Amino acid sequence: MREHAVGDEGTSTPPAGLSDQAGGVWSAVLAEWVLGAEELLVLQGALESWDAYTVARALVRREGPVSISRSGVQKRHPALLVARDSFRDFRESFRQLGLDTAVAPKEA
Repeated sequence: MREHAVGDEGTSTPPAGLSDQAGGVWSAVLAEWVLGAEELLVLQGALESWDAYTVARALVRREGPVSISRSGVQKRHPALLVARDSFRDFRESFRQLGLDTAVAPKEA
């Protein structure tokens, strides 16, 4: 069960593979809350989803929202679906944890 307390030193280091931004959110959450093992996995999954969202959004910004298929047909950029699904997963995980959106990463 989540308790409002200072985070445990053993879990304050962000998991390997998280972006600096997501790692900062990890540290901010654990500075305010003590999470159980299952909740830490949910938080990690949420922040991995956030990272996937930001990568997908950057790709769409760089390449545009429309791509051309091999047959020359315009279609929605596949990264738009990754961004949508990743953001949904991030949001649902934060809700599941009952975390205030004030600690959520801010889009650059």
